[in-house]
Amino acid sequence: MMKRIGAATESAYTLNELKYLIQGGRISHMEGLIASVINLEPLIGVEKENGTYTQLGQVRTFKGAVKRLADLIARHHAPGSALRVQVLHSHNPEGASHAA
Repeated sequence: MMKRIGAATESAYTLNELKYLIQGGRISHMEGLIASVINLEPLIGVEKENGTYTQLGQVRTFKGAVKRLADLIARHHAPGSALRVQVLHSHNPEGASHAA
C-alpha cells in the first residue's frame, strides 16, 4: 500500500525564507544573499527515485510562488481528473491561504 501511495504522490514546495536552504548546504551563502536581495522565491520539487531536490523555477514573490505551484499542478493533470491536493505550512497559515 505504501509503495502505491508513494508512486501516486508528487511533492513540490516553496519557501518564504532561504536561510534553511543556506544552513542545510542546499544553496551557497552567495546564492542565498543574491536571491534574498532581489527577492527570488524558489520552486522546489522532490524526485521520486532518489529523493533529491530539483529546482522547478523561481519567481519574485511568495504569493507568486504559491500560484506558480498551483499552475504546475494544473498543467500536469487533465481538467476533471481525480486529484487530491494538500497545502501544508509551517507557521504560515496566511501564506498557505494564497493557494486557494
